[in-house]
Amino acid sequence: MDLNDRIQCKICGRFFASLTFHLIRTHHVAPDAYKKEFNERRIVSEALCYKRSQNALEMGWGKNSWTDARVLETIRRMAGAGKSLSATDLKGRSLLIAGTNHFGSWDAALSAAGVDPASVRRIEPHGSWSRERVLAEIEQLEAGGHDLSPLNMTKMNVQLYSASWTYCGGWPAALKAAGIDWRKHYVKERTKWTRESTLQAIRDEQAAGRSLKRGDVIARWPALHHAVSRFFKGGWRVAFREAGLDPDAHRAIRFWTEERVLAALRERRTAGKSLVLNVVRSEDSGLIQAVKTRYGKWSAALEAAGIGVEANPGMV
Repeated sequence: MDLNDRIQCKICGRFFASLTFHLIRTHHVAPDAYKKEFNERRIVSEALCYKRSQNALEMGWGKNSWTDARVLETIRRMAGAGKSLSATDLKGRSLLIAGTNHFGSWDAALSAAGVDPASVRRIEPHGSWSRERVLAEIEQLEAGGHDLSPLNMTKMNVQLYSASWTYCGGWPAALKAAGIDWRKHYVKERTKWTRESTLQAIRDEQAAGRSLKRGDVIARWPALHHAVSRFFKGGWRVAFREAGLDPDAHRAIRFWTEERVLAALRERRTAGKSLVLNVVRSEDSGLIQAVKTRYGKWSAALEAAGIGVEANPGMV
């Protein structure tokens, strides 16, 4: 059986036997979110799937249920009866699970049974993407002055970036085909890091309104994170203090006190943001949880912050 031993990452274009740890460590993307975004049914190569299924059979799992012959027979019977063989419709069914385990993927199982996988799909890969659409959207973004670096594109339009690998052979090739010098979006001036340049970079990022949470900096500008680790023994907290910034304001997880809760509520009112419970819940769930922990009720927290609710019943 000829099975692919590598599967391509739709975000960066690289190939792996399994994408699970690559997605989490490199792109900070959950496997389930990746599958949903790119309409992928699996993130493991066909060869690895088959190897795992064979190992399971050798250990005695499933010997009395599905076999290769039974899977193929069931697929052919359903195809003859005109029943749907789409993986979307069979999700959670034992046939789909058995077919994937025994043949490496559902498409491979369909092919082995003499059924064209493309004829049963409900959604075409990449929707309506084509080479022409990829180039047209790139030209539109270039005309609008957008940053076309790979890092920014994976955040701004990951579907376009992924489609470039499918239809143009990669992001640099797509930029070149669109008549754009790809080097200006890849090559950046090398920063000579010192203690002072690190502090200035932190201040510049803060002034530009960019997130300085550790995880966001690692994803956006890893060199800055490495510089902080190199020049500041106490890490980011010490760097923030020396840069004149509040370390707690840039924590990935905020530690709420009663004073911090009240300050957050007053800041929302000053900034003209909504204080309606459902709106705040969608914008800052951490604040909602802190109010529940510290004050029990939303109305009690608003009252403690000196914000009247009698004239604004929609707030509670």
